[in-house]
Amino acid sequence: MKSSFILSFILIFTVVTLAASCAAVMKIKGSVSGNVFRDGRPMMGQIQLLNPKTQSSIKTEPVNNQGHFIISDVPPGEWLLAFIGPTGAPIGNFKYVKVMMGRPVTGVQFEIFEDDPKATELIERVKAEKEAAAAGGGTQTPPAKK
Repeated sequence: MKSSFILSFILIFTVVTLAASCAAVMKIKGSVSGNVFRDGRPMMGQIQLLNPKTQSSIKTEPVNNQGHFIISDVPPGEWLLAFIGPTGAPIGNFKYVKVMMGRPVTGVQFEIFEDDPKATELIERVKAEKEAAAAGGGTQTPPAKK
């Protein structure tokens, strides 16, 4: 009787310890880092981490003046990244990344080209807003091209 109680206790203790260890391992997060360039020059803005199924935002981190970004504490799984330009609009293509438990994903590159229609429209709008602000006309945005 006493030995079966001890064996039961050891079995329950082992199962609880194993479950706690598995839960701790599942919480180990990774990171995603990379760069954003426009025609070979660093570009500032923000990187947004999105749920690929719903495209809802999970996290947003800044892109520094060297065009570098890092998103820390990313749960394991597949994610979508979007570059958000100075006006708050996404520019360029989305990037898919797969984060493994506790491992960094490095070298994600966003290349924005001057002849990209979205980038060109955005650049023209930002220039027009700056010119209008400098002339004292406020920051009225011209209509988007179709």
